[in-house]
Amino acid sequence: MAFNANSYSSNAIQGIPQVGSDFNIFDTHATPAYALGTRIQRQDGNEFAYSHFGADTGPGLLVSNDLSEHGTGAPLVGKIIAPASSVDTSDSTLGSKFIQVTIASVLAGEFDGGYLIVNQDTGVGYTYRIKGNNATGATATGDVRIELYEKLQVALVAATDITIIPNKYTNLEAAVVATNDMLAGVTCSTQTTADKAYGWICTKGVVGIAVDGTITQGDNIAPSTTTAGSVQIAGGGASIGAALITEPIIGYCLVDPTASLEHGCFYVSLT
Repeated sequence: MAFNANSYSSNAIQGIPQVGSDFNIFDTHATPAYALGTRIQRQDGNEFAYSHFGADTGPGLLVSNDLSEHGTGAPLVGKIIAPASSVDTSDSTLGSKFIQVTIASVLAGEFDGGYLIVNQDTGVGYTYRIKGNNATGATATGDVRIELYEKLQVALVAATDITIIPNKYTNLEAAVVATNDMLAGVTCSTQTTADKAYGWICTKGVVGIAVDGTITQGDNIAPSTTTAGSVQIAGGGASIGAALITEPIIGYCLVDPTASLEHGCFYVSLT
């Protein structure tokens, strides 16, 4: 994982960003020029989102945040510290914006701009946006303190189960099914994390993407199950059935690619 503490998020209601006439989808930056997820819609309808990359990538690759690298790839069962046992006893109470949670190996700011979903027990059903977090052990040994943008609508208890989803536009790398399933978009240019870790991805519209296998015009496409960053026909060419519905369909083919592993022309919708 190549998390970068310079990244930042925003909870603003976005209109049309005033990025100026010099906006360039191929720009890359060493430090963030915009909040992660800042979205631009070009007049042709294509949309682009500003992102942070956790691994080197080339252009025309499908990218995703690898949830497994954040220690939150599964629900956190019984990990909330009850208010009475929290360092700040107001944490997790009704109206609070803070909770204390046991999670190992978390860096400060790693969940900025992400989401906290209450899966079961008291408070179930609510989704909150995460403003920030400190590192594991900063509040108490083994624990992380998370700050939300919104106030808790129901007090949480030790038995409450939650899932934490990091920012969709951070720590991006070439996507592979079952490993990188939080799909964000398609790279516009080469990203080198050593010196240029920030840039734009295409999230909607016409774009070229690396191809794995045979795809023909009109076929629905999904992430490749074997080649990172590539797309394949949804269901891997199988007839409609279980294979198809287990994959996220991200768009469809506009023009037949001439051969496997070349870049084809696709319409994607990942907004």
